Amino acid sequence: MLIMARDYDPGPAWACRYCHSVMPNASPPRPSSCGSCGSTELKSTNLKEVMVHHAERQSLTVEIVQDSSVLTELSGVGCLLRYETFEPESESGPGGEPGR
Repeated sequence: MLIMARDYDPGPAWACRYCHSVMPNASPPRPSSCGSCGSTELKSTNLKEVMVHHAERQSLTVEIVQDSSVLTELSGVGCLLRYETFEPESESGPGGEPGR
């Protein structure tokens, strides 16, 4: 699930016309070439729309929220993963034994 604050503004972004790579918040405002393939064929793009489009192509739910302090701390955008993540085992297992 893609979760986005209603007032999320990622700033300027550029898309490569050749490889379709997206470069968010590029500085200077227009990069001279694509960071992925080196092409100079760049176009300005709306990063917010690109994110929603990619989420929809993958059949993900898109949730637009308002007034979320947690989302504000994450710069206005986040996601919920479909799989549970696990912390890696420490070097010593239960009872101080080495982990495997």
